[in-house]
Amino acid sequence: MDVSHISTLLHEKQAELTTRISAIEADFKKGRSADFAEQTTESENDEVLDAIHREAKIELALVNEAIIPISLTM
Repeated sequence: MDVSHISTLLHEKQAELTTRISAIEADFKKGRSADFAEQTTESENDEVLDAIHREAKIELALVNEAIIPISLTM
């Protein structure tokens, strides 16, 4: 695999993760339902989304770190 291909893959992953993080953050900003039963489900979903959000941010940081040395060689 050549450096150009790796760079393309990393930039695609960067875009994917950025989109995922933005979507999760938008969901958090929506607020919650007035219905108590619905709030319970939303609270459980928030825990899952929070974990996915954290993992996506960590992965994005790693991708960004990987892009730096590659961009210096191109």
